[in-house]
Amino acid sequence: MLIKGFRATLIFLIITAISGSWLSPAVAAPASTNFIEGTDPAAPVFDPLSVSAISLTMSQVDYDSLRYPSVSWDNEGDWRDTQMSFTLKGKRYGPYRVGVHLKGAWGSWRDISGKAGFKIKMDAFVKGQTFFGISKLTLNNMVQDQSYIHEVLTYRLFRSVGVPAPRTGYANLSLNGINYGLHLNVETMNTQLLKRWGISSSHLYKGALPTFPDFYPGSESLFKIDSGSSKDTSDLTSFIALNQLSGEGWWNAIRAKMDMRQLTLGWAVELSVGHWDGYVRNHNNFFINFDKVGKATMLPWGVDQTWGGSLEYFQSPSLLPNKCW
Repeated sequence: MLIKGFRATLIFLIITAISGSWLSPAVAAPASTNFIEGTDPAAPVFDPLSVSAISLTMSQVDYDSLRYPSVSWDNEGDWRDTQMSFTLKGKRYGPYRVGVHLKGAWGSWRDISGKAGFKIKMDAFVKGQTFFGISKLTLNNMVQDQSYIHEVLTYRLFRSVGVPAPRTGYANLSLNGINYGLHLNVETMNTQLLKRWGISSSHLYKGALPTFPDFYPGSESLFKIDSGSSKDTSDLTSFIALNQLSGEGWWNAIRAKMDMRQLTLGWAVELSVGHWDGYVRNHNNFFINFDKVGKATMLPWGVDQTWGGSLEYFQSPSLLPNKCW
């Protein structure tokens, strides 16, 4: 379990964040200390009030290969063949044969000489294998958030206003007997998460550095295809073309394509928590999903550098907010 002071602080901050009140602890007092969301098998894995344990073991050759320059933030490399054991609320699961590689972006990436972040692919070597229904684990190293709670608070705030966003838990991670410390277990942004929100997926694209894509003609190749066809990106091309319209024509077209209340609530959360590295302020750290009938949903990501102060609401280099304004 988290130490008592940290746990109590986390409960208070979560409640006050989603209630909108920082003034009255009495008003914001939690009725329950259960923050597990959902009834799916994976729900207990994403409990922000407990710490699981993940133990990984791989060959020494693979371990040594996880050092720069063999790998880097923009070159994750192949999945390393690894044995994983997972301890959840005192019960041990595994070992499982899984794939592992490092994760992180330009600012947060570390190789195994430092506090590395990890991705774990359950079915990399065993077809169809899952863990509590989870096909991929995303473990953030939190090196840019020494409070260790920014992502938990921010994603919960997104979810509380109806914006599809990951659930979070904590895990202490070791690799080949070396303790890499506390990591945030972030629900992976994929079709599993979308399905839980009642959203189908034909294509899931990621917008991130180093390309910082936006919805301008010819920018399709700047988006990373997370799932869906790598050859047919006509859904993204059509969406880009729509966003070259202006005035009432644009508004009528975009609101037929997206839930504009959900979209703008997501932007409001970004700005209120100071997410300067998201879509609104940096066209970075976002996903856009196109469902089976072509509807689009924008999804947040990379929210570790938040809660440093809210941002001005009418400043953005990005296309869609300016279209709305």
